Amino acid sequence: ELIVFVDSLSNWYVRRSRDRFWCSSVESSDGKIASKNDAYWTLYECLVTLTKLIAPFTPFLAETLWRKLVEQDRGGMESVHLADYPEADEAVVNEKQSREMKLLREIVSLGRAARSAAKLKVRQPLSGIKVMYSDDSMAKVFWESDVIENVKIVQDELNIKGMQVLEDRKEFDQYVAFSIVPDFKKLGPKLGKRLPEVKKLLAEADGGAFLAEMDKNKKIVLKTSDGGEVELTGDEIQIRLQAKDGYAAAQGPSCVVVLATDLTEELLAEGRAREIVRLIQDRRKEMNLEYTARIFVGIETTSKALGQSLRQYMETIMGETLAVDLKKRAVADNATSYSIDGEELTLTIAVYEGESPT
Repeated sequence: ELIVFVDSLSNWYVRRSRDRFWCSSVESSDGKIASKNDAYWTLYECLVTLTKLIAPFTPFLAETLWRKLVEQDRGGMESVHLADYPEADEAVVNEKQSREMKLLREIVSLGRAARSAAKLKVRQPLSGIKVMYSDDSMAKVFWESDVIENVKIVQDELNIKGMQVLEDRKEFDQYVAFSIVPDFKKLGPKLGKRLPEVKKLLAEADGGAFLAEMDKNKKIVLKTSDGGEVELTGDEIQIRLQAKDGYAAAQGPSCVVVLATDLTEELLAEGRAREIVRLIQDRRKEMNLEYTARIFVGIETTSKALGQSLRQYMETIMGETLAVDLKKRAVADNATSYSIDGEELTLTIAVYEGESPT
């Protein structure tokens, strides 16, 4: 449970809160300042409580964290091992919000899996995602939540332009196909003479409906011609999901997601711009620049594709890299060559010190 919590705190909460942490008091409104303070205090409470929780298991790590978080900075108790062990406060648990976020994270996780299966880079924008829930209760969780905000999170996490929730399974069948794979080594001894009939029933069955039944009941019930029933469990039959051309799919306990994988020239141009941002950020790290350091950027390329991305997304590139200017020529003597999808470019960076570099 501790490992699951740390993973969620680090890879979801902290990562999703970066904009709040980095909010400048000079540039932001009062609302954003309040959000920034809330983000820091929430993280602080999580870390202090976690330090108490891990104290019996990793005593020296817990003591180091405690002294950095509490004892030195706030004049708190001398040692974490003198503090009381935390007790759960069920009154502050928001069950509804927890269900919503669990479902949201499953959609994002499945979307990433579909991306990976299709070998699509995370920085390459896609046109959209389609979601089909395994049962009505999951759909109800989604629609009762802040749909607009949740859709924004999915779009941001998966780098997609749109999201559509499908409620009609027939509509979903336009994008995926289901194949039913029985384990006849197990079913043979179990079914005996009924095996040929069950095999025929499986061949004629609706894979999507079987998937929903399996997810809900952990088994499938078939009615045979003699009026009897045959129960098949997950270790006796597999229902495999296969995306149709132009799509990538993944399924989980609560839903199936489908990503549109066809790339338009507009999407490709934006993807190249995001790769340029990555190269500039990596170069900033190599130069040991401060996070807040302003820079001049020079990019030289003979590639028409990269040139188009630079023209179209120049303001975005500059905004995300803290560049005060972006030239299509060298601006410093630290030129480095790179390749994006086979297209060559030369990148140079100079620190902004109030005047333009020669």
